[in-house]
Amino acid sequence: MAAADDTPEPGPEVEMTLGDHLDELRKRLFRGVIVLFVCIGALWAYRDTCYAIIMAPFQEASALLREDWLEELEERLAEDPSLPRTTFFMTADPEDQRLVPRYEIDDRPLVTGWQEGFIIKLRVCLYFALFIGGPYFLWQLWGFIAAGLYKSERRVIGLYFPASVVLFFTGILFGYFKMVPIGLYFLSSEMRPEQINASFSLDKYFTLFSGLCLALGVVFQLPVLMVGLYQLGLIEAKSYALYRGHFAFAATLIAAILTPPDPITLGLLALPMVVLYEVGILIVRFLDRKRARAPGEVVA
Repeated sequence: MAAADDTPEPGPEVEMTLGDHLDELRKRLFRGVIVLFVCIGALWAYRDTCYAIIMAPFQEASALLREDWLEELEERLAEDPSLPRTTFFMTADPEDQRLVPRYEIDDRPLVTGWQEGFIIKLRVCLYFALFIGGPYFLWQLWGFIAAGLYKSERRVIGLYFPASVVLFFTGILFGYFKMVPIGLYFLSSEMRPEQINASFSLDKYFTLFSGLCLALGVVFQLPVLMVGLYQLGLIEAKSYALYRGHFAFAATLIAAILTPPDPITLGLLALPMVVLYEVGILIVRFLDRKRARAPGEVVA
């Protein structure tokens, strides 16, 4: 039996026809899209700054690779004193760290088409616009959806949706600051400049960057998903702890599919998944104890 407050709010929302609902949805979507376009237009004036922010993990990985490469070349010179320093460096000055072109690691990505740079910067502005204007867009959708929900349903969404948004952006930031630069570094560490002419594609970097960050944003929703399944009665609280080992195996498998083929990036994705699973277990146990103390109440 529904709770006492499980009735739609009285008022014009309940009396609206299907056409009225569609018109309301159209208006709200239009407002949200307009805000996104305004954000894109404003951000285009700062496209170079936005681009520099997106490229920071790439620059960090390149700097780490160059540092390792310089250290190896210095070791070679120390092992063979007869080898001229100018074999690897531009001058014989020990303080001069400029490498000859053959041994240099280029920290500028490769563009293979005339339009690629323009499209990438446009996509960068779009993603920043979603980051800034997305909350308003979601607020407009929420205003449309909430009119047809029960009070208890609105209360539950009001409790868990902010946590979901925070976890999503936390996952993106984790990918930006840790996953992408470390993953690029270890993936490229075996590409020695004296053996190959390494050219990193801007489009492929951006695809890897956006894919990993988005995957982590989704993965960080795990505690919210676990609580939701428990609240719906689909999974008991004790089942989460019972299948802890199974989840650890599944997390490793998922990480192996989503990440580049190296153990470091695999661990960087699998470990947070396991930690988030444990956080979800703690939250569900708390809710289960709360429900046990008040069996007649609906736990929100």
